[in-house]
Amino acid sequence: DLKSSESISSELVFSVLERSELVLSELEIFSLQKS
Repeated sequence: DLKSSESISSELVFSVLERSELVLSELEIFSLQKS
């Protein structure tokens, strides 16, 4: 049981990291277009 909850939390962390990378790259593109 502990293992399954651990894998779920790691998946959560992974998806959050992926999303933040996407946001960061979009911000980068936005600032590049602005200047």
